[in-house]
Amino acid sequence: MVKQSHNNGFTLVEILIVCLCSVIIILVFAIPMVSSQLIEDSFTDFQYCQLEAMAEKTRCTVNENLWFNKNGNINQAQTQQFGRKTCVFQLGFGRFKCER
Repeated sequence: MVKQSHNNGFTLVEILIVCLCSVIIILVFAIPMVSSQLIEDSFTDFQYCQLEAMAEKTRCTVNENLWFNKNGNINQAQTQQFGRKTCVFQLGFGRFKCER
């Protein structure tokens, strides 16, 4: 009797190792992209906070130095750096402009 060897496939352990390595590589490259997207999304928080303050007629705080009153006006004129963007907040109607 001839003993036949079937070596034309991968074992389950080999497939799991390859899948695990693939997931690790994807996470290494995905985390910086997600964190930069979170920085980009934080700029819409200003508008959301301003609209929420006007709708709820309450004060909405973005951070310790920046808040909108019930009329949507900023607490003080200021320039703040958020990631790679510089945002200028003007007094008056709560207007602000963010640039790279």
